[in-house]
Amino acid sequence: MEGRAPISAAQFIAASARRSDLYESIRGLLADVDVIALPTAQLFPFDAELTWPREVAGRTMDTYHRWMEVSILATLINAPAIALPAGLGAAGLPIGVQLIGRNHDERGLLSAARTWQDVQPAVPLPALLEYLGD
Repeated sequence: MEGRAPISAAQFIAASARRSDLYESIRGLLADVDVIALPTAQLFPFDAELTWPREVAGRTMDTYHRWMEVSILATLINAPAIALPAGLGAAGLPIGVQLIGRNHDERGLLSAARTWQDVQPAVPLPALLEYLGD
């Protein structure tokens, strides 16, 4: 990361342990629910001239990736995810929702996405959902 020193082996091992704890926590949650729904970003689209937002809800963003960290959860836990349109905010700018499914349950995730489409029929979804058929 920008301006950061390399991490030590002990720091790496500690971070790996935290990731494993996160994985197990989410796995436990997904034993009780079909999918986790989260926004695709912490804020609506911003001015294209801005490299990245330096603050979100009063919290300083120290790197480019920090402002969109909600989108890395699925990658960290090796789970399937799909981003879907969720509508427009008060300023008319779009926002999305991401659905995160159980590990190795892509079909279940696509089924949940199809359900989202049924609830929001005016919002077009990726052609991938057509794979499910009727």
